[in-house]
Amino acid sequence: MSSPVLVPVDGSAFSEQALPIACDLARRTHAPLHIVQVHTFSHPIAHPEIVPPYEPDWETALIIHQRERLTKLRHDLSGSSGLSVVATMLEGPIVDRLVQYVEDHGIAQVVMSSHGRGGLSRAWLGSVASELVRFVGVPVLLIRPSHATPPATELELLRHILIPVDGSVLSESIVSHAVTFAKLSGARISLIEAVPPVYSVTGVPQVPDVVPNARAGENARNETARYLEHLAGMLRAEDIEVDIGVLTHWQAAHAIIDFAHEHDVDLIAMATHGRGAWSRWVIGSVADKVLRGCDIPVLVLRPPEEVVEAGFAAVERYSTI
Repeated sequence: MSSPVLVPVDGSAFSEQALPIACDLARRTHAPLHIVQVHTFSHPIAHPEIVPPYEPDWETALIIHQRERLTKLRHDLSGSSGLSVVATMLEGPIVDRLVQYVEDHGIAQVVMSSHGRGGLSRAWLGSVASELVRFVGVPVLLIRPSHATPPATELELLRHILIPVDGSVLSESIVSHAVTFAKLSGARISLIEAVPPVYSVTGVPQVPDVVPNARAGENARNETARYLEHLAGMLRAEDIEVDIGVLTHWQAAHAIIDFAHEHDVDLIAMATHGRGAWSRWVIGSVADKVLRGCDIPVLVLRPPEEVVEAGFAAVERYSTI
């Protein structure tokens, strides 16, 4: 049996929209499904006009209701899917408890609903998703339910996977996980890298002029294409359909999102480093912007620290997966 798949829920129908595809993933990988809800205690409100400022009985009743809903959800999922389903109620800081749960139970994959385009919502699932991907060390699949586009319920619906890379070990750390999804769903993969335009300064020092450098730009694109073809060749050796794309754009996140919408991408897979604040280093800030600005499902991974450190160092363009 494979390592478990975890779905964090908050008692809302929105959070539970991640369950169908999580069940399909667990079924195909012969893994148990864990659903976890974290209760955070209310804080007393100090105001003379509010009597009582805090009602412990209300808190107790809420916890009982949450446990009953979670138990029913586990029962319904077990009966309809035939999966081994574990339901757990935790208490305390939400992200801290979820990260600890992942470590304690050997979770291999997190699947959860989250808000997308327009900025991550301040609602529970928005802020928790934003924090969780920074601290948990396994891939997190963020599903983006909306009225216009219902979430995917089966892996076959993820037919086109986009993997943005930048030539570093860090950016490539997501590739093996994306390949797993591609093999399970039969999806094709697009490997892309965004290359900024290249300019040169001409003229005399007193009157400098900045102009596009066509030759340097072409060399940069050719080098990037060779790197992408090298990476694509290794994936094609695993019988995966792969195409490549070299994008010229100042803003990598915008290029990724535009490419995804223009080419009917069903899943974006990318790596980030997250511990501490989002770094200004390219893959951290780009991943953050894609997570906040895209309405397409995103598979995101914060790789182990040794990989993160390698990502900051100078690495060879033709690094291995």
